[in-house]
Amino acid sequence: MRIAYYHQWRYGASTGVFKKIVSQANHWASSGAEVAMFNLSAVNTAAEWQAVLDPQVHFEQVVWQRGKRIQQLTQIGQSVRRLLAWQPDMVYQRYSFYHPAFEPVFRRVPLVLEINSDDLNEARLHSLFRYWLVRLTRSRLLGQASGLVSVSREIIEGPHFSRFQSPAIVIANGIDLREYPLLPPPNNAIPHLVYMGSVMHPWGGADKVIWLAKQLPQWRFDLIGAAPADFAEPLPDNVIAHGELTRSEYQPIMEKADIAVGTLALHRKGMAETSALKVAEYMAYGLPTIIGYQDTNFLNGAEFILELPNAPDNVERSLPLIQQFVTAWMGKRVPHQQIVHVDSAEKEKQRLAFFEQILSV
Repeated sequence: MRIAYYHQWRYGASTGVFKKIVSQANHWASSGAEVAMFNLSAVNTAAEWQAVLDPQVHFEQVVWQRGKRIQQLTQIGQSVRRLLAWQPDMVYQRYSFYHPAFEPVFRRVPLVLEINSDDLNEARLHSLFRYWLVRLTRSRLLGQASGLVSVSREIIEGPHFSRFQSPAIVIANGIDLREYPLLPPPNNAIPHLVYMGSVMHPWGGADKVIWLAKQLPQWRFDLIGAAPADFAEPLPDNVIAHGELTRSEYQPIMEKADIAVGTLALHRKGMAETSALKVAEYMAYGLPTIIGYQDTNFLNGAEFILELPNAPDNVERSLPLIQQFVTAWMGKRVPHQQIVHVDSAEKEKQRLAFFEQILSV
């Protein structure tokens, strides 16, 4: 099976999406598939991709010029022509904006789309223009797909996607447990909490983490992915915002952390369920985690996850529960044996089996 993996992603190795894409492609290649990756980016990150991709994975990148629409269409067309010249059996694409340059793919190769979010709700958070652009063009891309892979039940069963008739499967985000050491438990005198996320994504709830830090000045909070300049007001003394870090740079912070904090404001984009990449990574490190939504990997809950209500005031009204959870889990780790279902190896077997199903039709 020849799989062409097409995606628009401009960020480098410090991001969860980058790590997920690399893990997927490498798993497919190690399973015997021929894999080519075609990346469209506003920044030249080719060296970062090639440093971690399996040597068997063919890689090409087209760097487009942001803000120059005509040049972008030309460059997207160039990327699509390279993709088709590789003669794949199917194309796997992280669902993004529709581009007319992708029309030749619809006519020649089965297309499977990976759905990671409710695009309409997310676009509405950005701008009215973006919302209407997505609303008016999304049917052309989704309607041509031969299959859909969703990271949660809620997304694929919701009204924005369920009307499309393509075969669909839910495969929650996972993590390659072989690449993550189970960290030894820390021996902190006070609780250390860590949060990964960008302020640019309001549904992450970084502002709620800051509120929590203000209520608990005796605790320490480390923010990864957010810098002090990202906030309108000075941060509390017990908060350290490290900015963007590579995994080798933030692993020492994870080693000292007692508890991790996941997404807390998914309600801001009208969702209640997902499988956040950062939570899978927290789990791989063995960190008990606080979240504010239902995680697709843990639909029945877990003792090492504190699931807050998915509401604007979830942190405020759950302050005693948070304190109890953190106190109970200080100095403890979650064994890998309890999260084997989060391992990406099994998830990629499911994905490849779905590809075979699509190609057999």
